[in-house]
Amino acid sequence: MTITGDLLAAYALVLTVVALLQTLWYPDIAKAGAALKRKQLPQYYEDGITLWRDHRLTFWGRSLPLCLATILSLGAFAWPCVAVITASYRAVHELSWGAFQYYDAVAAGFVLVSLLTLYVAVLQLIQAGGFVVSRLGIALLPRARDRSDH
Repeated sequence: MTITGDLLAAYALVLTVVALLQTLWYPDIAKAGAALKRKQLPQYYEDGITLWRDHRLTFWGRSLPLCLATILSLGAFAWPCVAVITASYRAVHELSWGAFQYYDAVAAGFVLVSLLTLYVAVLQLIQAGGFVVSRLGIALLPRARDRSDH
């Protein structure tokens, strides 16, 4: 598959928007994630839900949308990337060292950018997962009404 200038321009535009959002939102996401990790879970659900409420807007409004935007941008350009990798593998398999005469730096750059985007998507999934794990931990806390004060 030939990677055209239009395809590269579209990919660059999408990644620019994702990178801009990452740059603007990352400090808030990192601060909220660190605050949730730093604080020990309270003893009861009601106390924990107050902790979660302080950071849920960061999760729903920044962390999750950024994660989804990165994954969707990766998915939108995955097929051309797979096609380039497959064509390259076939060429090397059939032509051995002779395949390097058909080397396309633009296609190689496209694959490299896709791999870097995949890396960023994995990091963002881990970060968003930290919010989810914190929320699940809070959900499993006993209710205050269930405590037995003797």
